[in-house]
Amino acid sequence: MILDDEPSDPLDRQTDLAIRIGDPGNDDRPAKLLFRTHGVICASLQHANMIETPNDLNAIRWIKTPAMGASLELSRSGKSRTAKVEPNSAITTNNGQLTAHLVAEGLGWAIFPEFAVREAIASGQMTRALRDWAVRDVGVYGLYSARHSSLSNAKSFIDFIASRLG
Repeated sequence: MILDDEPSDPLDRQTDLAIRIGDPGNDDRPAKLLFRTHGVICASLQHANMIETPNDLNAIRWIKTPAMGASLELSRSGKSRTAKVEPNSAITTNNGQLTAHLVAEGLGWAIFPEFAVREAIASGQMTRALRDWAVRDVGVYGLYSARHSSLSNAKSFIDFIASRLG
């Protein structure tokens, strides 16, 4: 099992399948949508108290993944209003655990899939900022390689997961 946020070919890494949070993009592997999740903006309690509007995020370091651009669009729950966030400072990391640690230590804010930070928020390690604002929902996909019939077990496993989550 490889825990890495970088896209990779399962055959190159000798793995049977990959679970990806976010659009598979131009990946040529077959992909099955397992479920959709929404992103939540998380910060340390210290930073969350300083964040009252999306513009407040611009002054605090954004801890982001390599796939994220230099700006972020947020939408207000139940309204058509949107806000563009363009932080002055960012740290880019490809590891979710490191991102969570940096946020918990008060070194910036980040966006996480809601299911991934449920326990950290409940325990007080970090808190949700801007509760009325949301990040676009993303899909969680199972990807496998169709180049070898030996990987049909991976496809069957992904189908099983999808049926249980469906």
